[in-house]
Amino acid sequence: QKSALCFTCANGTDTRVRLFTPKGELVKEVNTNQIQNHSATISPSGSFLAVAAQLAAVRVWEIKGGKKDKGGVKDVTRAMDLPGHHHGVFGVAFSRDDSTVLTVDGAGSLRWWNVAVRYEQREDAKLTRTVETGLGALSHVAVTDGSGDDERKQD
Repeated sequence: QKSALCFTCANGTDTRVRLFTPKGELVKEVNTNQIQNHSATISPSGSFLAVAAQLAAVRVWEIKGGKKDKGGVKDVTRAMDLPGHHHGVFGVAFSRDDSTVLTVDGAGSLRWWNVAVRYEQREDAKLTRTVETGLGALSHVAVTDGSGDDERKQD
């Protein structure tokens, strides 16, 4: 079972993402080598770290479990890239079950990715949908599965 993790991701020339225990102990540092990080997120299961950056792709790492005293992290290894944006990527989010990643770039392009692939065997994530919003630069995205207690009435 994974331990709780928190992280920092600087928006500048420092391209390192640092993973910490909730007590503030540094567990792991990942250098994304992506020129300038914009945002990062850890998947709901705690198994993946995704980083959006100035490059037109998102990089995803697998967080491998370890001892509790090390924040439950043994290692962090590159799992896959999500390429294909035409501008820097500013936002990234995982679905509740870790199977889908939503990305958004500086031109307002939303992309849905199926990341439930055999990345250990170098299978690429699958781009499943692209929406050009026409809204210009968007910086945040979120994913919901629609299973919440929604009391809105539908006509």
